[in-house]
Amino acid sequence: MQNKELAGFLRQQCKEKGLSLRSLSINSGLSPGTVYNIINRGYQPTLFLLNRLADYLSVKRGYLWQLAGMLEDMDYGPGIALGDPQLRFHFARVDKLPRAAKNLIISIIEAVIIYLEANEVEEIRQRIESLEQERLHTYVQIMRGFQEWKEFYREVIETFSKDASEILSDIRFESGVHFDREEFVNFGAEILHLRRVTTEQIEELADMLEEAIAEDSEEGVRESVTTYGSKVLEYRDYLKSRWTRGDFYGWAFKKYFSLATDIFFNDVAMEKLSIGQKGTVLLKLFLAEGDYPLIVDMPEENLDNKFIYNELVGAFRQAKTNRQLIVATNNANLVINTDAEQVIVAECKDNVIGYKVGTIEDRGIRDEITTILEGGKEALRKREQKYGI
Repeated sequence: MQNKELAGFLRQQCKEKGLSLRSLSINSGLSPGTVYNIINRGYQPTLFLLNRLADYLSVKRGYLWQLAGMLEDMDYGPGIALGDPQLRFHFARVDKLPRAAKNLIISIIEAVIIYLEANEVEEIRQRIESLEQERLHTYVQIMRGFQEWKEFYREVIETFSKDASEILSDIRFESGVHFDREEFVNFGAEILHLRRVTTEQIEELADMLEEAIAEDSEEGVRESVTTYGSKVLEYRDYLKSRWTRGDFYGWAFKKYFSLATDIFFNDVAMEKLSIGQKGTVLLKLFLAEGDYPLIVDMPEENLDNKFIYNELVGAFRQAKTNRQLIVATNNANLVINTDAEQVIVAECKDNVIGYKVGTIEDRGIRDEITTILEGGKEALRKREQKYGI
């Protein structure tokens, strides 16, 4: 019965963790055939095999011993210490010896195992502490790497800004390191018992990481990460049952950072701009760079006439001094007040597309502009005022 329970538990673990029997075997340091025989043929496992499986699956060894039927009660008489399940397994091997020999062997085995386990536990504890310190050190180096890239990127932006066109005068770039706070908090809330670790405490850890990545010096980063590490490691024993220590460390020391370029238009962050304004920023970047011909389709979409006149007209006027611009538009400001050298008016009549070509000074073209294009009369009036016509 117990072996069936053990087999069922191992199958369930494979299903939950997405493991095949082969991957379970290899990751536990066992042969695939051995694990297959335990699960599918009911073979009796040794204590060594059970311990390997328990350690990999992050469950208590005694739990697997119980499933395998190794914790049956045995009475060896008064004065015999049988509190350790592992001792009970070994005592069964000498149960048929004469009582004097049996008692002597039991005493020796008990003393040796207690000594070895005490030392093993201490060694494991020290090894875990050492690995945790290595993780913290590595995390410091990761953060420092992002900060170095941020500084390098800042220098690149400064160099770019010095030589930038006047078109980009109202656009500002800043380098930064983005921390995915949402992923950190959500993952933490997923794996930790929220009865023992509150969401507010997870948010506090997120604050610590934000402070760490904002530090300018390596010493500042190291101190902040050390503070974060000592706090987050307090929660490593508060995992939900289906999560392992490996999952905890994966959450606590994951790379939540990415290099980011923050863009501001008239000192307003990019993410707060409207769709049309974001398009304007992108268009200005294209207009400012290069001298090759540029074709622009409907740049006025999602923008009002005032914004177009204030932001786009000047950019087009400056850009066309060193490159050819071809603009498809329904907005008169982008035709008239950019001083277009040539205007092509397209008209579809009886399913036939016709074209009229001329300059703004042509009366026929001016009539078409005032009739067809949005804001045509007002645009012509502004142009006449500008040039004193």
